[in-house]
Amino acid sequence: MEKDFEQGVPKLADWLNFYCLRGVSEQRKIAMMAVGDTPISAVSAEPEQWREWFPDLDKGKPKVSVDALERIYKWLDCSSGKIVTFSDKQYPSILKEQAAPPILLFVRGEVKNLAKNCIAFVGSRRATPGGLAVTRKLAKPIAEMGIAIVSGLALGIDEEAHKATLGTHGNTIAVLGTGPDIVYPRRNQGTFDAILGSGGLIVSEYLPGSGPMKHNFPRRNRIISGLSHAVVVVEAALRSGSLITARIAAEQGRLVCAVPGSPLSPLSAGCHQLLRDGATLVSNDQHIIQDVFPAIGSCRSAGIEPDTKLDDLNGDQVSVLEVLDYNPTSMESLVCRSGLTADKVSSILIGMELEQLVARNIDGTYTRLR
Repeated sequence: MEKDFEQGVPKLADWLNFYCLRGVSEQRKIAMMAVGDTPISAVSAEPEQWREWFPDLDKGKPKVSVDALERIYKWLDCSSGKIVTFSDKQYPSILKEQAAPPILLFVRGEVKNLAKNCIAFVGSRRATPGGLAVTRKLAKPIAEMGIAIVSGLALGIDEEAHKATLGTHGNTIAVLGTGPDIVYPRRNQGTFDAILGSGGLIVSEYLPGSGPMKHNFPRRNRIISGLSHAVVVVEAALRSGSLITARIAAEQGRLVCAVPGSPLSPLSAGCHQLLRDGATLVSNDQHIIQDVFPAIGSCRSAGIEPDTKLDDLNGDQVSVLEVLDYNPTSMESLVCRSGLTADKVSSILIGMELEQLVARNIDGTYTRLR
């Protein structure tokens, strides 16, 4: 949302005032936005109107200070930041499916990533070398298929998932438990900068300048899972934020996946508990293809429109698409024409099939759709 507004559209200050309304849950704010002449009339309504709609609402309308507004405007100008409101077209519809979606998203980077198919990776901050290796093994092929990887920019599994995506020139989204201008932990500044420099996205529901508060991190987990079609847990203790994310994901109807580990390792206990509770076991690329991607396919069938444009494809994807006919074409022919390996072509086709660029026929051949 820009600082200039069309007539009748709430100003940024109105959204920030509404956002800052204390003692009112996100669920209640969504209900308030649903009354009146338009879905967003409550945002710019006066307190008297609020009390008429909701007699039990005894909170006055807060005012964001001039200094706070100036800081936010400065952040918007200096960082190329953007505020995505609940009513914006860029607000991801999948995030609205949960019970308490954030009213505002403070973002930096490529906002179009909010419309992509996403899979989240979460896990221990004290990850083992094996856990980091598994994260790379699983996240890399997903990113190569054009799926955005979501995580929380924490140490350990989170950071490794982001780095694995960056290594493929794929898209990654970091959801922060701080303001969009605060890197926590500070040692991840390089990864933060790399995400912005590679076409990724930084997302936060907290005002610029908001520092690392302990209660903010479990809360942001609902955004990590809410943006994603599936959540993959790699190394998690029984009492960990990763299990909170998995629980929220299950409540949101997302596919929950867990990587098994040694029964002697405390960092495997959380994943083993998830598996006992019905999570999907994931340990190799085939599991990703068989179990994780159908979750995205089910979202496609539910009416989510493809977001990929031909200009967004990487070099290898273009190479395959250029040699794929609108008539059925065999895998062998595609491998021969593209000069890529069979595994690489197979990986690319799966990603483009999910984006509805190609279709797999009953006989195993492929047909170009766009």
